[in-house]
This record gives sequence, C-alpha cells and structure tokens, in this order.
Amino acid sequence: RVRLRASQQNIAVLPEHSLYAVEHDYMDTSFRSMYRGLSAFLFATQRRRDLLLGQRMPEFDLSFDQAIAEAPDDFTRIAWKARAAQDYFLLVGPPGTGKTSRALRTMVETFYKERKQILLLSYTNRAVDEICKMLLSITPAIDFIRIGSELSCEERYRPYLIENVLEDCPNRRAVQLRIACCRVFVGTVATLSSKTELFRLKTFDVALIDEATQILEPQLLGLLCLRGMTGVDVIRKFVLIGDHKQLPAVVLQSSVQSEIRSERLRAIGLHNLKDSLFERLYRASLQTEEEKRSRVCDMLCRQGRMNVEVADFPNRIFYGGLLQPLGLPHQSGLLTLAPELIDCEFADLLTKRMAFLPSEAEPGVSSAKINHSEAVLVARLAAAIYRQYLYTSGFDSLQTLGIITPYRSQIALIRKEIAKLEIPDLKHVLIDTVERFQGSERDVIIYSFCLNRVYQLKFLSNLTNDAGVLVDRKLNVALTRARKQMFIIGVPWLLGLNPIYKELLCACGEISRGIKY
Repeated sequence: RVRLRASQQNIAVLPEHSLYAVEHDYMDTSFRSMYRGLSAFLFATQRRRDLLLGQRMPEFDLSFDQAIAEAPDDFTRIAWKARAAQDYFLLVGPPGTGKTSRALRTMVETFYKERKQILLLSYTNRAVDEICKMLLSITPAIDFIRIGSELSCEERYRPYLIENVLEDCPNRRAVQLRIACCRVFVGTVATLSSKTELFRLKTFDVALIDEATQILEPQLLGLLCLRGMTGVDVIRKFVLIGDHKQLPAVVLQSSVQSEIRSERLRAIGLHNLKDSLFERLYRASLQTEEEKRSRVCDMLCRQGRMNVEVADFPNRIFYGGLLQPLGLPHQSGLLTLAPELIDCEFADLLTKRMAFLPSEAEPGVSSAKINHSEAVLVARLAAAIYRQYLYTSGFDSLQTLGIITPYRSQIALIRKEIAKLEIPDLKHVLIDTVERFQGSERDVIIYSFCLNRVYQLKFLSNLTNDAGVLVDRKLNVALTRARKQMFIIGVPWLLGLNPIYKELLCACGEISRGIKY
C-alpha cells in the first residue's frame, strides 16, 4: 500500500488524463529538528552546557562503589554504574554482547523498581521495535507508551502507540493523568525531537539511548538540552549505548568537508561533524585516569552470538581479544557434513566455520558494481548451504542464511541467480548491504565483496582510529553478523591490496579448491 506524505486534497487541480512529472520528495523535518536542537543548546542550563562542552566533569554517587565492586554479573554492575552516574554513563556494546536484550533490560528493571521516569530512545524504528519486544518480556509487566507512527511500527506493538493508548480518554484531564501515570516512554530520537509537546507534561529521571554511535550531535542535543516548564532539564541524566567500532551515522559529506578547524572546538574534542556525541565523550574519558574512566564508561565483553572461530578475527583485530564466549552450544564443536552432500562441489567447505572462496574480477563489464561470476557462485553456495541445513538442523529463511554485498545492482543480480535455482525457501533469504544488516544476525552469512577495480577498495572500507588501532567498521559489522559460519567471496589479488583484507584472507587459512593465499 502506498500512502502519500503530502497528498493533494483538492482533486480539481489534478485533471484527468493530464501529464505529471515524478520528482524526488524532500523532507526537511530532520533539519528543522537539528536547528531547534542547536537553539535548545543555546538556551540550556549552564550546568548542561558546561557538561556537553567538556567544561565540567561528569559527577557520580560514590556510595554505590561497594555494590558495583560486588556485582554478581556484568549486567548488574552496569546497572549500578548507571544508577551512580549523576550526569551520564557510556556503555560500549560489541556485537552479540546483549546490550539491548540484557544490559538495557537490566537498567530498565533497576530504574523502574526505583519508580524513576524512564525515556527509551534509539535511532531506527527497527531498534525501537526491539526495545518494545524487550519491555514486553519483562515480568511483572511494565506499562509503556510508544511515540511514533503506525507506518513505522510493527503491528504487534501498535496498541502501545500514544494515539491508541489515549483513544479512550474522555477529556484532557484523563489524557494528562494517563501520561502522568505511565513511567516509561519509547521512541526514536527523530520522533521525540519533533514532538516535544510531551516534555510540557513530563520530565524524565533518565534517558537510555541505544544505537548512540549512529546519532549525530545536533540530532541529540535538542533533547538533552531541553528545559521544562519550570526551567529544569527535562532529562536529568542520560545513558548512551553503542559501539564506536561499528558503522556510524550515514553522512553525505566527506571527512575532509566535515572536519572541524576551530582550535577552540578541537580543544574540547570536537574534531569532525561526522562523529557522534558518544564518540566524543568516549574519547574524552580516555584522557582521564583509570578510576574516573571506569565510572563514566564500561564495556560488555561476553558475547553469545558468534562461534569462537567466527569471532576470532574481529575479536583479535578490532577488539584486542577482549571478547569472551558465553559458552553456548553453537559457539564450539565441529560441524558434520550431511551424507547427501558428499559429492557436492562445496563439500570441503560446508563444515568449516570460516572460509574464503576466490572469484575473478570482471573489468570489462559496463558497471563495476556487478560481478556475474560472483553472483553465480553466491547462488550455488547458497543452494549448498540450504541443503546442508535442511538435512541436518533444518532451514529457516529468516534465521539460517543472510547474504551481504555492497551494491544494489549486485543484490538484484544475486536474486536473479537464486531465482533460477527454483528453491522457494531461498527466495525469502535477506540479501542486503552491510549498512542495512547492522543489528541483524543469521546462522550463516555469505559476504560477497563484488570487487572489479582497485578504486572500489576505498568504498568498501569505513576506517577509524581507536587508540592507535585501525578499525574497519564496515568489515567488522559484516563479519559479526554470523552465528555459526562465515563465507567470504572476493578477488584475492584485489583484496590483498588492503592490509586488513589481506590479514583476513590469511586468517581464513585454507581456501577452496586447495589454493593457499
């Protein structure tokens, strides 16, 4: 169903049989929100401005120190630290560490038991859906209201949308009472930034903000600096949850264009407009002594997503070996080949946790964004994976297999090749870019690099320097989507021109057809 955002109500201006031009729509709501956010920053309380500009250090309640030291697990420790924080707390959540399902849940339960007013925010509606799923799993049930639109909300969460919750309220007083009685509100940063009327009725003790590394400073400033009817901050303190080693916010400008040259701004850690508030505050925490840094920031280190062999490369190269497996069944053990696939062309690969399959560049094609031979190879491998899992543990289109490739053109080509196989279950397998795969996971991931020319290597990477360690955030996200197996397809000599990719090929070890690289 198609619904026009700015539909024409007067049909007289649209005469029948006329000719029309279809043009790109432009929605400036996000820009207006950011301008309002900058205005809110200028009128913020002095303490909040000083905090965000690095002129005042965050404060903590030291009476929680013993409880933090004696916490029985990581999630309880983090919840206690969030309680102790008087201004803000940062949580680094690497892939598969349970930052939403466990850490965020524990913080919500902790603050809710203390009868705090809680605002839960995220960047995407999909992440807000996940937060709603988490809230509904809590026992006893937590009353919450979601701010947003039915068009961007999963059907099962629509009863919690504010317009549906308030539908039966007979008058304004009943509306005010319903909002006052609910202590948990959920929504995207963009939605809350454009619907600040809520803050005339309510202030919050804490804002828990997921996906914080994907949110630019101007997008978040308005909410953090907003003042209520009495002149106090509508958000007393905030917790930022994210991972600066995964993909950041999408910004059209280059790093050179968005670089900050003002020495006064650089002195407080504002180096580039592409950076998130999370990154700036995290870098600032690295400049403080260990004791203060441990109060303002913590990191989840136990991951339950990836098999240890799948996790080995990103753990060593990007996380300094800090990630430890939870010891779940799928994280160890050997895979056995289904007897029906003994003669399969990929028989030697289907029991490997991580493998590389070489393809060939096609420099003669009209577009560098497609590689026909690689698309065919992906389709054949997908069919083999389908049969392997069908005969062993079962195949689920939404859980078992995912395919990542950088270009829309290659996505379409892979879909076309898979359609030729006439395997109904494979038609529903998610094939998408790394950016759109962030936040998802599958048992098996095929990563097709689709490389034809040297210049494409720059596009495939998203590099950041973290305390002297070069991190490819795009590669990190791609490699950490798989639970059980990771298959990489690309042109060896082209990938070998990139030091990190070359190391990845070496880590894969034995390559198909007995080739060593």
